[in-house]
Amino acid sequence: MRELFSCYEVALVERQDEALLALVHSSAVSFSSDALTATVILAMGEKAFAACAPVGIKVADDWIGELANQLLGRAVNLLCKHGVSGRMGTPIFLPAALLAADGERWQPLRFEVAASPVVAAFVWAVAKDFVPSETPDSVMAEGDAVMF
Repeated sequence: MRELFSCYEVALVERQDEALLALVHSSAVSFSSDALTATVILAMGEKAFAACAPVGIKVADDWIGELANQLLGRAVNLLCKHGVSGRMGTPIFLPAALLAADGERWQPLRFEVAASPVVAAFVWAVAKDFVPSETPDSVMAEGDAVMF
């Protein structure tokens, strides 16, 4: 999380409180392979979103989706180093109110930017017979695939 936001010159500060009701923008994107499936959920408040959004962004849902995609992409790059390859899905928009209502079903990482919440959760399902490889596959370099 910190690495992703530092690319946009935004510093994250850890939060301990719930603060899910202040979430405005959210997205989810999935990854699937023979070894595991994963979904990342990223949500943030208005001030946090404004701090990292490109100037003149016209469709907020597209940008929060791109951030979720970049966050999961970083995790997938780590998995590729251990022989896991698969497919990432297309980011989807989620009403942030759903996350606040369902906050007990997932254990998010909580941060803030300018007193505005930033929340991320990874949901994993790993195959029982999965064994990470010691020989890393090739990994795409940071910034090689930029959607915006």
